[in-house]
Amino acid sequence: MFRRCATLRDMSTNEILTLLEAERTRLDRAIEALRGTHRGKLPVTSDATGAGSRARRGGMSAAARKEQSQRMRLYWAKRKKTTALASKKKS
Repeated sequence: MFRRCATLRDMSTNEILTLLEAERTRLDRAIEALRGTHRGKLPVTSDATGAGSRARRGGMSAAARKEQSQRMRLYWAKRKKTTALASKKKS
């Protein structure tokens, strides 16, 4: 915690308090970052059990998943085809 433990004896009370307050500020910022309350992140809420949970977004419907699956199949088939053509041209 203190990098200069030997010099604490030589410091005044005000200097020690200043160091401690600076450390508290750093710790507060770290806690805010971990909780997600800093920079617009979603806050973590706790329920009766004390476990943290985040707000959940709505998922995709079954139809949307099926459409996305089809789009990705077409995408990968096209990519596989262009890769195969490129490798044949090199040989």
